Amino acid sequence: MKKKIVLTVLIITFLTGCTALKPVEMVQEGRQVEVDYSCVTENKELIATTLISDVKNSSLKKSNGFIEHDAYGPVDLTAGEDAPGQWDDKLKMVEPEILTKISLQLPGMEIGKEKTIVLESETPEGMKEKNRYRVIERVNKAPRIHSVPVDQFKKMFGYSEPAPGDIVKINGKPAFKVLDVSAGHVKTNFIGRGIENDTPWGKAVSRIEGDMVVTTIEAVPGAIVKTGPVIGEVSEITEDTIKVDYGHPFAGKTLTCRVKVLGEKQTDALIKAEVK
Repeated sequence: MKKKIVLTVLIITFLTGCTALKPVEMVQEGRQVEVDYSCVTENKELIATTLISDVKNSSLKKSNGFIEHDAYGPVDLTAGEDAPGQWDDKLKMVEPEILTKISLQLPGMEIGKEKTIVLESETPEGMKEKNRYRVIERVNKAPRIHSVPVDQFKKMFGYSEPAPGDIVKINGKPAFKVLDVSAGHVKTNFIGRGIENDTPWGKAVSRIEGDMVVTTIEAVPGAIVKTGPVIGEVSEITEDTIKVDYGHPFAGKTLTCRVKVLGEKQTDALIKAEVK
């Protein structure tokens, strides 16, 4: 009878796999772990990720506030603790705030298993209104004939040596004609028709009005805008101005994140503790 029981156990173990007998590992508070995550906005737009596969996924639209990196890979977080670098000039930094909110939910999470968590956007306590809002000009006017230093021209348009008669294109459309290059400056004439260009606050459209170029930013109410390491929400638009609210770390949006703890980070202190 005993042999039959042992044989039955062996058969069940073989059929279900050895992993079924492996104890579940949970993240302990205060332990440093390696984490992969990918967060999308309420509109299912990618805003932050450690996964290069999500960055390259053409079906996953990127948010205007998307946080770009030179390289993508797991991040090290201390479970249950704030991430460093959250504040700069009294504004919440987007990525450290995301990492902090993820970190606070790590304790008790199963290692190796992906989990979906929701991050709420909250206005920092004590934030002054002058730090929270920024008003920018929606309409800008400039002379059609304009002169800039040669070095600046090269940097802006990627020219090696501009010459009179050159046509400068923006997004594939003729925008400027080089009139003269002398005294270290390049003189240009704006010739564009329906020239569009992206700005942090929305698409800018330039048109000719007499001897002036009028550029209007077509901002959208409620849109996320990114300025350096912070993001905001377009809160008000008038004929001449755009008001941006930087009061929420995620521009007032709720983020949904896929999070996976890959394993514990083997620090020197942890190794010594385990040896003891």
